Parts: sequence; structure tokens; C-alpha cells
Amino acid sequence: MANRLKINEMDKVLGYASKHISNQNFEGAVVVLHAALKQLVDTLKGEDVVDYYENEPEINVYTQKECLISVLEIKAISAKTLNVSIADIDSRKRTQNVALARQCAMYFARKQGYKVEELGKVFDRYHSNISHACRAIENMLECDPVMAAKINLVGKNIDAN
Repeated sequence: MANRLKINEMDKVLGYASKHISNQNFEGAVVVLHAALKQLVDTLKGEDVVDYYENEPEINVYTQKECLISVLEIKAISAKTLNVSIADIDSRKRTQNVALARQCAMYFARKQGYKVEELGKVFDRYHSNISHACRAIENMLECDPVMAAKINLVGKNIDAN
């Protein structure tokens, strides 16, 4: 929060945190509540809140969706990098190249902060399938240098976007 809220505005703080919680953005709610509690403690100690926070960096609270590359973009990059189509990723095909592209898309979307339940809806899979795909990619990164090179290439292309 670039502008610190005053103690008499705690209803606004609680409303803002409640909005984050209802959107399941718990990280945003924690940041809001943490800043408010620091202000409250400083005020109770009699410290000047404005001077205390003058040297601290500004805190901006974003919802997760504002911070992330979209899942559709991740799917597109994964598909292009591994020479399959987005339709293949969305299909039920289980060939190795399609499964790898799908698992990469799930893994990198998860790394971006999307929740397993959200990804389950996007990929039309159970949340347990998303978790399994992420574990499978992590295992390949550890154990299979050939697959790790392909997976890392997808990651580099996503980071470059």
C-alpha cells in the first residue's frame, strides 16, 4: 500500500482484507493486515508512523491474476516449444509429446501461483491430476537430462514472454 492507512480507517483495512480473502488471494490479505498491525503497534508505542515508514519501500498489493502470465499463454508457449497444438494439450491424448506439453503447462502455471483447483477447471482435470503432473515434471527435472532440457526450454520461453 503506497499510502499508509490511519488507525481510524481500520474498517477500510478490514474491508480490503475481506475482499482479498473472498477472492482467495490470501497473500494480499496478509500483506494488508500486516501493514495495518505494524501501524497499530507503532501508534500504541507512541512512535511516529510516517517517519518510521519513510525509508521502507512502498508496498503494492496485487491480486494474483494481475501478477501472472495467463494460463492460455502458458499453454500456447508450451505447445509451440514442444511442437504440439493447444487443442492437443486440451485433449485427452496421452502420447508422450502431448502429455509432456500438457504437464509442462500445468507445472509452469502452478509455479506462477495458480491454485490446483483453478488449474483443474482450466485443464478439465481433477486437482489430483494437476498435482501428479507437477510431481512428474519435478521428477523428470531431477532424473532425466533429456526431458529436463525440454522442460527448461519451455520455462525459458515463458520467462522471456
